[in-house]
Amino acid sequence: MILFLSGGGNSKDSKELDKRFLDLLPNKKFLYIPVALEGEQNYSYRKCYEWIKDVFSILTSNSPNITMLTDLASANMDFLKSFDAIYIGGGNTYKLIGRMAESKFNKLLLAFVKNGKPVYGGSAGAIIFGKSIATVEEENVNNSSSDQGLNLLKGFSVKCHYRNTKSEVDLINNFIKQRNGGVFALPEQTGLIITNTSIEVVGNKPAYVFSNKRRGSAKNIGKLIRTGSFVYL
Repeated sequence: MILFLSGGGNSKDSKELDKRFLDLLPNKKFLYIPVALEGEQNYSYRKCYEWIKDVFSILTSNSPNITMLTDLASANMDFLKSFDAIYIGGGNTYKLIGRMAESKFNKLLLAFVKNGKPVYGGSAGAIIFGKSIATVEEENVNNSSSDQGLNLLKGFSVKCHYRNTKSEVDLINNFIKQRNGGVFALPEQTGLIITNTSIEVVGNKPAYVFSNKRRGSAKNIGKLIRTGSFVYL
């Protein structure tokens, strides 16, 4: 398993993580999935494709080979195997996980991850890999009855665009009290590279880890993990 999880932001914020992702791809060929932005105001798939090309074209002398997939139901495993990696963009997390479940693409994605090829998730695309997506329950505008993520992070969930404010700390603590597990809280300019055995923090800001298993103070303020640090699973 090789997951790249971005805390969100613009291309400057994620530049280091983006480059690490691209450098890992032998043919610079990946599949881009922007469906979390479907129906959002001022967004179109054409604009999404232009954006992803701009993000990665500045990182290499040879333009990467990027294919955009918007009809998840049309994909199969043979199609996915033709790519070095998958990039899942941000938007509405509940919409994204719902589209994947409806199309059964979630099963294909899990198989792709199991095969050891890299998958990059930005914001909503990162949150879906956690145990629960209810770290962004404000996005549940259609009152979905499920907040289950793909649960590839050993019981942890993901919070993106994290600013380390008191209100956010309180929200995460309440989240943890209601659910078993923990939370990786990622500011913009921060990303994680996760394998089966380790987590590396990449970017210009630290990541934060909240866990209900942490001893000490009853108020969990989050363990800070600095850029370049590794946590072993």
